[in-house]
Amino acid sequence: MAVDPSGPFLYVMQLAENPPVLVRVPVAGGAAIPIPVPEGLRVTVNDMPANAADAYGRLVFDVSSADSFFYGPTLYDPARKSVTRIPLRFEGSVWSPIWTEDGRIAALGARFAGSIWRHHPVRPL
Repeated sequence: MAVDPSGPFLYVMQLAENPPVLVRVPVAGGAAIPIPVPEGLRVTVNDMPANAADAYGRLVFDVSSADSFFYGPTLYDPARKSVTRIPLRFEGSVWSPIWTEDGRIAALGARFAGSIWRHHPVRPL
């Protein structure tokens, strides 16, 4: 869950759903407003940090897609009612995005690299 500092809302990740669903809930009561995630993207089950929302009510969160092994950050802007994947020049997973005090986004990232080795036994002479 993350608090929306721009107004009386909470962002809640509903993990009971598959895939998880993000909603914006009025603190004073009322219906939860689903955050529409674009087709082809899924909200991950990673924890949403408390500072995932900024002073404008924008939310950053993790998504995965069918065309990639990696997680990536996504931005929800309630004023524009838009959800946009944040483009990266990084080969690896990026998760737990947060807003910094100066209005930038910071996140954890891990590059993944691998190689395949084939072993041929050597016969004794």
